[in-house]
Amino acid sequence: MLSSLIINILACLTSLVWVVSPLRMVRRSQSLRTYQRKLTPISMTDVRQDGVAMGYRSIPRGDDLAVIQQTIVANGLRQNLGDMTVEHSFTLSGGPTDRIVGQSPAIMALRTQIRHLAAFDAVGNPYAPTLLLQGETGTGKGLVARVVHDSGPRANGPFIEVNCAAIPDTMLEAELFGFEPGAFTDAKRSKLGLFEAASGGTLFLDEIDALPLGLQSKLLNVLEAKRIRRLGAVVDRPVDVKLIAATNADLSRSVSMGRFRADLYHRLAVVLLRLPPLRERGDDCLVLAHHLLRRYAEIHGLHPKRLSRPAEAWIRSHSWPGNVRELSHLIERVTLLSPETILDPQTLGRLCLPRPEPSPVAMCEPHNSEPQPLDEASKIRQAITQAEGNVVRAARLLGLSRGALRYRMQRYSIAHPRRRKRPRLQETPPEEHSWPVAALAGGVESEIISLSEGGQSTLSQGESRPEARWDYRPVAVLAISVTFPAAEESERPRHDLRAVTAVWERRIVEKATDFGGILLQRSPALLLVAFGSPRTLESLPDRAVQAALAIRHVVAEAAATDLREPSPEVRLAVHMGTVLVDIRPAEPTTPMLSVGETLTLPIHLLGHAAPMDLLLSSQIGRLVENWYILEERALPLLAGGQDQYKAYAVVELRSHLAS
Repeated sequence: MLSSLIINILACLTSLVWVVSPLRMVRRSQSLRTYQRKLTPISMTDVRQDGVAMGYRSIPRGDDLAVIQQTIVANGLRQNLGDMTVEHSFTLSGGPTDRIVGQSPAIMALRTQIRHLAAFDAVGNPYAPTLLLQGETGTGKGLVARVVHDSGPRANGPFIEVNCAAIPDTMLEAELFGFEPGAFTDAKRSKLGLFEAASGGTLFLDEIDALPLGLQSKLLNVLEAKRIRRLGAVVDRPVDVKLIAATNADLSRSVSMGRFRADLYHRLAVVLLRLPPLRERGDDCLVLAHHLLRRYAEIHGLHPKRLSRPAEAWIRSHSWPGNVRELSHLIERVTLLSPETILDPQTLGRLCLPRPEPSPVAMCEPHNSEPQPLDEASKIRQAITQAEGNVVRAARLLGLSRGALRYRMQRYSIAHPRRRKRPRLQETPPEEHSWPVAALAGGVESEIISLSEGGQSTLSQGESRPEARWDYRPVAVLAISVTFPAAEESERPRHDLRAVTAVWERRIVEKATDFGGILLQRSPALLLVAFGSPRTLESLPDRAVQAALAIRHVVAEAAATDLREPSPEVRLAVHMGTVLVDIRPAEPTTPMLSVGETLTLPIHLLGHAAPMDLLLSSQIGRLVENWYILEERALPLLAGGQDQYKAYAVVELRSHLAS
């Protein structure tokens, strides 16, 4: 009788505490590192059999959150422990796979596959399987590649990411395989290729579909033989690399159209992981939204916002064409720009970027038919004509990267066109405006900068350009200096600054664009972004400053968390000024003329900024001083001059806004 009573009492205790038996499961998997709910794990090994006999199931080994959650629900303990989901306070952080947030069956299966495959990536294993990631833009292919690397035995080795479309075709072979002195004109000394630099670790080739056909055969040989030959060399060198490739294109279709080698496709797809779009992941959009609201609030030192029930319904109903990337950018934008604590659908809709319209080239493409190579060449010529010879804009029209378009132009023998010169502002009839151009530009003839939203032009061949209608528009201009500190001699072979710079420039431009910015200028070590033209935006000064702070945080976070890859030194400056904009409604390609120092003053401020500094002109400082703690700085207007200009450095967000 006494023993039966003791068994019943101990069984009742299982409804109040989490019973983990045996305890060595925790030590083995290290699954539970955060106990935000104060639970006391106790060992009940002696009554485990009695608990099973009464209908309770033991919690399995491992760190799969979904399996643990299902077991607790089956034991009837959910009401006491609360929801063990990502959007609530009780979280698991047992390994790299926990960085893939979501509870849909596809995501749980993906995490399971990654943990299973990690065992086969041992350093020195010549048969480490290659991995092909397929998914739409924004589904997290880069994150999954990094998680695969961090989950296996190669986690302590280098992880090198290469965007095949961001490096010119003529340089890609030298970047991947390296070269010897004299291999080409500027080859003064030998250089390590990215395959050799990634030896003992992982090489991630993003946008693998942009790889030229000639280079595809060399990549296949490397994968088969595990040896590379530098340009200009006569001997092969062994490499020990885990290769991960990613694409948002249908490679099987590319193979059937002759744009991708079939043998390389089959070699890459030894293991094929498909990343589902966000619209197919059920309530994962809400799980991610709650997770991102907490994450961005912590990053920017703000009080976390919450979603109302209608806002949750809005998130569920949105199609998310940009997938997780679009949701992440929206949540960060809402965190920074919305004053509400509880978010409603109107706020989300107002801050959500408008959906891009389909391009004329895409709309004229016939449905349910396989395009032939000749048709593709015609479309390329048509897009180049519409873009007035601008290859970047033509690539946007076609939905291709610049590198992919150049490859197709070479394949179809399409010559690089010469861009037509834009008519000078003086050609506009005098009665259109009564002000002299020289007076507006400070006495110097200014260059007309062309902004493109969506990258499409409505002018057909032979059609005359409508007459310009010029108007003044306020803009906030963000200047960003991106440089890398000089590397030690021992570190130089491990990193290719050209590839790393391309990756960082893409990240920075993407972050600025997410706040409504338009890239005006891209030059070595300098990016210039405008807010408010050609489309008028609310809170221009705050948008520009928040974009600058977000960029600075991304760089600082990378420098603190990833010590194996070089991080840039960024200097940022924001200025508020005026530009002249052609406001013709039928022409989305908008010429813009700088008035005064609108574009030059922020660049001048960069010369006085230290790494990670964010300087504001006096015009911007007066507008945002109630939101941020600013430090006044007196800067010389000219080198060696006596006149000074008052600028401000952003210290932090004011406490009453951060709480």
